[in-house]
Amino acid sequence: MKNGLIICIIILFIIQPVKATEYDPQEMLKIVETLSDASPEDVALWRHYLNRSKASSGDVREMIAQAAAEFKVPAQLLEAVGYVENNWMQIGPTIDRGWGVMHLVENDYCDTLGDAAVLLGVARQVLKDDPLQNIRGAAALLASYAREISLVPSRLEDWVEPLKKLTGLDGAELQEMQTRLYYSVLANGVVETNLFNQKVEIIADTRLNLAEVDKKLTRFNAVKGGSDRAAEYPGAVASFINCNYKEGRSHQIDTWVEHWMGEGTYAGCISWFHNSSAKASTHFAIRHTDGEITQMVSVNDTSWNCGSSASKDNNSRSIAIEHEATLAHPEWWGSDAMQKGSAKLTRFFCDKYQIPIKRGSPGIEEHQNMPGCSTDCAGNIPWDKLMALISGNDPNIDPTPNPNPNPNPDNQTKTGVIKPTVGANVRKGPSTNDAKITALSKGVKVTVTGKVAGTVYGEAGDWYSVVIPDGRKGYIYAPLVAVDWKSRWIDEEDITEGPPAG
Repeated sequence: MKNGLIICIIILFIIQPVKATEYDPQEMLKIVETLSDASPEDVALWRHYLNRSKASSGDVREMIAQAAAEFKVPAQLLEAVGYVENNWMQIGPTIDRGWGVMHLVENDYCDTLGDAAVLLGVARQVLKDDPLQNIRGAAALLASYAREISLVPSRLEDWVEPLKKLTGLDGAELQEMQTRLYYSVLANGVVETNLFNQKVEIIADTRLNLAEVDKKLTRFNAVKGGSDRAAEYPGAVASFINCNYKEGRSHQIDTWVEHWMGEGTYAGCISWFHNSSAKASTHFAIRHTDGEITQMVSVNDTSWNCGSSASKDNNSRSIAIEHEATLAHPEWWGSDAMQKGSAKLTRFFCDKYQIPIKRGSPGIEEHQNMPGCSTDCAGNIPWDKLMALISGNDPNIDPTPNPNPNPNPDNQTKTGVIKPTVGANVRKGPSTNDAKITALSKGVKVTVTGKVAGTVYGEAGDWYSVVIPDGRKGYIYAPLVAVDWKSRWIDEEDITEGPPAG
């Protein structure tokens, strides 16, 4: 990765009960083509592999045991990888072009699929089609990676470095994130029902020492952050991409767009969007296990998340989020941490940009309903629960999901007047790091729609969200504006002359 990635120190897993509500695989197959942002070719492949993926979870466990014995690698590791990546199902491609139970990737920055094909002496297509060969390929790769570093492992904790390479992800930070996820599954266990109502179970290994694993993850324990830019949402991880987006916007922000990953994982999504071949991106991605959020595109810039030739403003007017819910793991939509984290993030930017808290555009919408879009992404998104969380109408959750709520003091717009003689800058966001829209002279009147917390040259400071005389929306550093909130002027200290402030 070209930018640093904060890695959560703890990823919490609990043994989950097998769901009482069963999936209807035939119904899922009927609607699979509407459940993703994938291309028609990928959708056809999903349908193909779902229709032929008949191996039971017992069969997969036996295949894993066979491959582990053949290549002298721990079966437990293969079980954990297969669960995290594709829930023991032979399906593909994932968002980052991974195939089969073990997610053997074939993309611009990694080719574990090709490497495994060479080790086994079989064609690439065999690894895509045959679950046993796919699992054998992963086992062969693990053994090969261990030999490369002269590793003579005696315990599960010794396999950190080979597992990192097996992830097929772009960059050490993401590789370590995924490796820690594999070990967390082993340490805590999991019981789950996959799409075919097959019980996938991994018994918790109480002997596994996660603290020792963490010591081997060098970047996992390094100083966090490393990106030269800070995320624009409190607590989010900064991993900004340098491709797959357009600088600036040609439309004011008025829509929040919900996505799901379709196939793959949170780490795989981030890895793929950093690759220019993706030709797609979102501003944010959120993890199902703990609600961690990563930002990849500035909200001041245009992500390529819901473009349509029939509606060229879709991308420019929207902020987008990708949820870690997939066809192989549809139950991940039920993650309480992901739902609440997503709702707080949405509310934060709805408040910041005055996005209406309602379904639609302008408003909060899923990809399928954006003008001109034919996909039905975001899958089986729990709209009722999510909208209740965003609006704060769910009595069972924090009624103020926005971590930085900024309503108007009396819920009305007010008139503001620019104070300093030299004028004030109007910015796209509440920070001196945000792009300047224009500068206004002393005495110019603006419509003030709210007050928000922000930063001024790295220090905390309040800003007013405003509508300027030409109709554009922006932000002005609060001390530079005199505002009539309660039919009286709140006049702050005059600002000394100098360049336009804020």
